[in-house]
Parts: sequence; structure tokens; C-alpha cells
Amino acid sequence: MASIIGLESGWGTSNLAMHNNFMGYRAAGDLGKNDKGFGYFSTIEKVLDAAIKNLAGYTRYSDVGAVNFANLDAIGRHYCEGGVWAGRVRAMYTSTVSRYSA
Repeated sequence: MASIIGLESGWGTSNLAMHNNFMGYRAAGDLGKNDKGFGYFSTIEKVLDAAIKNLAGYTRYSDVGAVNFANLDAIGRHYCEGGVWAGRVRAMYTSTVSRYSA
């Protein structure tokens, strides 16, 4: 999750992150959404709850099976456009997040 948040929000520097949308979550938040459909949230907890529920729901796709690090490629096919997302999440994990996890 930390790798996805880091990638999607530019480590909290994106315009959406300024509205507590650290995931680039395209759905109405509790504060509505912008003209491109990205949600605005009142708290970080609310966007994390929405994003985790969204990712957990990917089990409905037969090629995902489970939401875990091994299934990033399958998740990426549904989560975003293009084929480089999973590699970027892995690189984010390898270069940054793994240093802080024990």
C-alpha cells in the first residue's frame, strides 16, 4: 500500500494529495470530486478506507485472485492504464519502502 501511495501521490506532493487523495482514487469522496472525477476527502483515513476497499474488490477479476505483491501485474491491468504501473510500484518498494519495513 505504501508503494502505491508513494507512486500515485508523488510522496504527497500531487494536487490530489492536497485534497487527501493519495491514491489518485477516481470516485466521489466525502467532500465530492473534481471535474475529472477524482475524489476529495476530508481525512487521510477516509481515502485509505476507500482505496483499500477498492483494491480488495479486485478479487472479482479472475486474473487477480488475491490482492498481494505477487499479483501487481494483474491488479495493474484493472487499476490503471498502460503496462508500466506494476513495475513502478515494485521499484518504489525496492528503492524506498523496503528500507523502512522490518
